[in-house]
Amino acid sequence: MPVTYFTFLFSTIAIAGVPFTSGFLSKDGILAGTMAFGQLSGHWFIAFSGFASAAMTAFYMFRLLISAFHGQPKTHIAAHTHENNKLITVPLIVLSILTFWFFYSFNPFDGGSGWFYQKIKTPATVVQAEHQWGFFVPYESSHSHSTACCGEPTATSAAESTHNHQKESHHALNKYEEALHHAHLPAMIISLIIAGLGIFLSFSFYQFKIFNPDGVAELIKPFYLLSYNKWYFDEIYDASVIWGTTTFAKILALFDLYIIDGIVNLVGWFTKLVGHFIGWFDLYVIDGLVNLTANVTAFFGLVFRKFQTGRIQAYIVMTIIFAMVLLYYVL
Repeated sequence: MPVTYFTFLFSTIAIAGVPFTSGFLSKDGILAGTMAFGQLSGHWFIAFSGFASAAMTAFYMFRLLISAFHGQPKTHIAAHTHENNKLITVPLIVLSILTFWFFYSFNPFDGGSGWFYQKIKTPATVVQAEHQWGFFVPYESSHSHSTACCGEPTATSAAESTHNHQKESHHALNKYEEALHHAHLPAMIISLIIAGLGIFLSFSFYQFKIFNPDGVAELIKPFYLLSYNKWYFDEIYDASVIWGTTTFAKILALFDLYIIDGIVNLVGWFTKLVGHFIGWFDLYVIDGLVNLTANVTAFFGLVFRKFQTGRIQAYIVMTIIFAMVLLYYVL
């Protein structure tokens, strides 16, 4: 895969910050800016982080290049891999060519003076934004002003304060640009040294086998395990956010199952119980009274029906019998 290899090589050289590449121009400007910031503020952590990142970038990018393209294939798929078609290789070629410096500046060691930097309008830098808020200007001087009576600033004092602040900010910016100019060469030299050191170590470990990566990993095993396991961020995330979220979800599910559903089921059970009681009361009490009234009425109707025959002979016999009983009772 020669086309893929060389395009990857050019991109790797650029991202490692090797001279005559776009990566060198951008990285050199960034590192020079961090050095100037450290000189003016006394805070060197950002500069140290930038140079350390440049060294690690050069190391791991060439490690990737060597592992992917150098040596003998280790798998059947790798042994039979072939070049991609033009839909893949042509964009790779274009992007790799754009890593050369002359597309951005005719001076391979100063991207700030190039035609690309001059033509493309860039937004305010961090330092310009910070100096606007008085980052490099003492707080007292940038906020001090004379006041009139009652402690309120007059229009004249406010204008003077604004003018003084602008002068101090302009002076701070000039001071930063001067520091940036002086930091350009040292930053470039240091970045070249550390990038070369990263590339050298990468070839020493993985190309020429001068050093054994496993031996170094064993030597610094705690740090190696931390790095290999991504500082255990996944485990910490699983044990905190994921576990906490799932546990909270389970608690909500149990609350929904036994409390919310329990209340609903209790109301349903109680409603059924009341319904059964009302049904029993209607069946045996209300209907019972109605049926009892009907039965009593039917009973008396049945009894009186024996006497209401409609025959005069029966009425005469019952009258005589009733009169004899009454006469017997009286006498």
